[in-house]
Amino acid sequence: MIWFPSHPKKINKELSIYSFSDIETVVIKNIFQSAGIKKVRNRLIANILKRSVNNGVSFWFSTNGIIPDLELLEKLYELNIAEEDKKVNGSYYTPTDVVSYIVKNTIIDNVGSICDPACGSGAFLVESAKFVKQKSNLSYFRIFKELLFGVDILPTSVERTKIMLSLLAILNGEDKDFSFNLCEGDSLVFNWEANFGSKKFDYVVGNPPYVRTKNLRTEVRENIKKWSTANFGNVDLYIPFFELATKITNEKGKIGFITPSTYLTSFNAKLVREFLSSNKFLKRIIDFNGWQVFEGATTYTCITILDKEKSESLEFSLVNSQEKLKDLDTLVFNKIKTDILGGNEWRLLSKEDTEKIFKIENAGSPLFKYVNKFVTGLATLN
Repeated sequence: MIWFPSHPKKINKELSIYSFSDIETVVIKNIFQSAGIKKVRNRLIANILKRSVNNGVSFWFSTNGIIPDLELLEKLYELNIAEEDKKVNGSYYTPTDVVSYIVKNTIIDNVGSICDPACGSGAFLVESAKFVKQKSNLSYFRIFKELLFGVDILPTSVERTKIMLSLLAILNGEDKDFSFNLCEGDSLVFNWEANFGSKKFDYVVGNPPYVRTKNLRTEVRENIKKWSTANFGNVDLYIPFFELATKITNEKGKIGFITPSTYLTSFNAKLVREFLSSNKFLKRIIDFNGWQVFEGATTYTCITILDKEKSESLEFSLVNSQEKLKDLDTLVFNKIKTDILGGNEWRLLSKEDTEKIFKIENAGSPLFKYVNKFVTGLATLN
């Protein structure tokens, strides 16, 4: 019976009696065994392969018929982030098909520098490296050294990203030591120029951390308020990452994020809506409309593609079925004029729903002709 990829959580639970170092070692050794690779020169990976094998872990994989690959390793990395870090730093595994869609719809022009400001275990950087390799045929050594950049607040995540990228290259015939542009740090207060130079990136992709205001440490709340788009109300952690991405990209930069969709309507996200719409950075929004993208986390999400070259309209689509969620390339988009948007709640709808609401709003007499003020009762927001 092969559980992966349907039940990575079940695999993790079954193996929870072992140390994660033992699990990591067995998975990586099995990956190379399946690929027929007996010797590795890359020192980072070679040191992992020198570890002794836990026979219990090895036996478990063998008896359950599971052949590990990079995607399984990446999922196990994300599942083994401490619960406190998930709560405080908002770390969650992003499904491969969503990562692939964002990468290929953001890096659509010339090959250039790519940054993930909250890289986690490297899902977006791995997919970006594969995409660039396919488009340019550059060596992975050059791609890692010259084009890929990442920051994460967790040192373990930075190390795991290095492992994932190294494994990708080795499995594709490049076995050497690599140079990485990966740093530990809080991206919102990170000294980008000191670490990466004055050059701005061509592309920024990623999955910014999802943390509600009530779960943020005091110092993080203060850091958030330093960003112009977040200096209003009670802003969730992901909000200033939109502004950050526009600051670290060049004048033709493209940005692709998956975030909560709350910024489309939340009162506290008023300033970021004004920022994105007034600068005409909006290119495409896909609202997942309640369909759950992240396993184990009830989060209402959307994909946002931004373009620093500016646009008079944005493309919008609402996912309305599980089938569409699994095949985003089949989505149909409705164009919405940017100048009708602003800081107020964005009502982004399908063409059909827009027409229906127009008919309703233009029938009869509006209530404001009869009532001067509308009020609501107590709202706990729980």
